[in-house]
Amino acid sequence: MQKLVKRANHTSLGILLNLDRKSELIPEPIDLLEVVELNESQRKSASAALNQPFTVITGPPGTGKSQVVLALVASMAAAGKPVLFVSKNNEAVEVVRRKLVKILGDDDWILRLGSKMKIDQEMERLIDKAMTYKASGSGTYHEEWQNLTKYIDKRQELHGYNLKAYRIMSDYAKALQRQRKCVAYLPGEWQSWWDADSSIFWPGADKRNKIKRYIEDVKAIANKRWPGLWLFLMRLFYGHRFIRNYQKKFLNDIGDPPDDLPEWCHEDELNWENLLLDLQVIDNIYNIQKESVNLKKLVSEIETIPQSHHIKKDAKIIEERITSISRKVCRSKINSRVERKINFLPSILKEYWELTKKAASFYHKTAIQIQKDFGNSANKLLSITPAAIVTSLSARRSLPLEANIFDCVIIDEASQCDIASALPILFRAKRMAVIGDPRQLRHIS
Repeated sequence: MQKLVKRANHTSLGILLNLDRKSELIPEPIDLLEVVELNESQRKSASAALNQPFTVITGPPGTGKSQVVLALVASMAAAGKPVLFVSKNNEAVEVVRRKLVKILGDDDWILRLGSKMKIDQEMERLIDKAMTYKASGSGTYHEEWQNLTKYIDKRQELHGYNLKAYRIMSDYAKALQRQRKCVAYLPGEWQSWWDADSSIFWPGADKRNKIKRYIEDVKAIANKRWPGLWLFLMRLFYGHRFIRNYQKKFLNDIGDPPDDLPEWCHEDELNWENLLLDLQVIDNIYNIQKESVNLKKLVSEIETIPQSHHIKKDAKIIEERITSISRKVCRSKINSRVERKINFLPSILKEYWELTKKAASFYHKTAIQIQKDFGNSANKLLSITPAAIVTSLSARRSLPLEANIFDCVIIDEASQCDIASALPILFRAKRMAVIGDPRQLRHIS
């Protein structure tokens, strides 16, 4: 048992069991190839799985988890990192398999393992394909990779436009709300006056600080609060002349008003309460004008951003180009690896095929040696065809129980996968991505 735990130490099973794990053994990051269109959340999930030792991706049906699976398998296969896709559900395995065949076309070298019949069919297919293989010369992908990087940068630029537009529209809505709030504070006749000509910029903004100081002074006196010693003495000694002095300062600082201006409250009766109302009207007009300036500035900013329908159109074209180029790069990388060892592939496939039959017997006298040979054969085969797809229950027959023969294992429909079949699968890989819906019916065991 201790020997098994020691072997599991540096596998994804060791991560799950929280065994000691040296930081230098964390797998190196892998570039994401978007062989299917991914939204931002899907890209983040896929990138996490390609760069972290343990990733959990959850979401209800219809949220695109299968898109993430396809991107992960293709990205790792293209990078030459052996990847194992597993699901308890045979139909889920078949769906992923069919989609990968559609993506890879003639460059499909992914192993579909499973029952004896499936292994026999797959080995016959791949051996026949290897025997009739013709070099396509599609192994040069560096120029396509540069184009891919260029389109990803363009997409990021469009995303920046969207973020900027969202920020501006959000700021515009807030400024408009603040302006409407200030207009609502105006008396009815002043609201009508503003609505009739909202382009008026009166009074001058340079006097605003004085007006605000007047408001604080008049508010203290009008509300019968302690105004401070200086105001108290001025009001005590000057009496009515003191309020007239404030009225004069007020009318002087607001400058020449428009002809159609509503009447001031203090014109009916000069008292501190009415003067405060007039000062507050002017302060609200200042606030309204301030927000008007902000709104015009935001409108000018939004005009510098391409129109939304142009952004949408460009984004669609860019996404299609990214997907198309990613598929070309993926196929080229896989094909170039196969092409280098195509002469050895038929014999490696036949050896692996024979060993799957021998390893299926529990009572073979040379079981230990067969398992060792099975592991060596799997490593040779996965160095050429670095992706395998199998159900969790069929993995025992199809794959040797060797630590870290895969760089990553992807478990789909994880809530339906039983622990007994999952643990040996995790033992076979350096890192894992667990994908599923936590609200889905769990496995009954």
